[in-house]
Amino acid sequence: MDKDTHDQQDEDSRSEAEAAAGTAAEQTVSGADGSEKPAAATGNGATEEGTEEHSASGTDEEEAAEPTLEEQLEAARAEAAANHDLLLRARAELENVLKRQRRELEERARYEGLMISRDLLAVVDDLERALDHSGGEDGASIVSGIELVLKSMLAILEKHGVVRVEAAGQPFDPAVHEAVAMVETTEVEPNTVVEEHRCGYQLRDRLLRPAMVVVSKAPPAADGEGSEGKSS
Repeated sequence: MDKDTHDQQDEDSRSEAEAAAGTAAEQTVSGADGSEKPAAATGNGATEEGTEEHSASGTDEEEAAEPTLEEQLEAARAEAAANHDLLLRARAELENVLKRQRRELEERARYEGLMISRDLLAVVDDLERALDHSGGEDGASIVSGIELVLKSMLAILEKHGVVRVEAAGQPFDPAVHEAVAMVETTEVEPNTVVEEHRCGYQLRDRLLRPAMVVVSKAPPAADGEGSEGKSS
């Protein structure tokens, strides 16, 4: 009787040990390298808790990465302002280019007869010299013909905006006059054009060539000469 009781106790002990070992095996998972790792917690409570933690962390990351509507609106406004500024700058630059080209075209059209006008002036000079050196009754017909040609030539030049520079009797102007000599005289004010060697011409407001002139200057002071005579 005692032996049966003892055997029964041994079997109960072995059963409890096996049950404990099985429970420990279920809670431990063997890894690939043979190491034992704790098994994943099971049960509805553990699963729901892990899901809630993962969802909360994901929501926080999304909120941190995605800008708010106000930030997006502010960024859009800044981009629109920058693009508007670039548009205004490009429009102003285009308008400046167009104005410059228009001005250059007008300038070119205004002075397109510059070179031909200069060439025709040499013909005018020849005709004027021919008139100066012709004389007598025998050359009357030649003179009248030359005068007619000269008149027509000057009319053509004036039609294209070429006009003579006023010189004789005018104050000397270095912008349109070229002094080739100076003479002492008391008949006119000093620095006055007293003779014109070659006419000057300008195309509208641009000088084609200056007039070659002789300019007056004041003679030496008479008081100085008298004082020198008395001292001698």
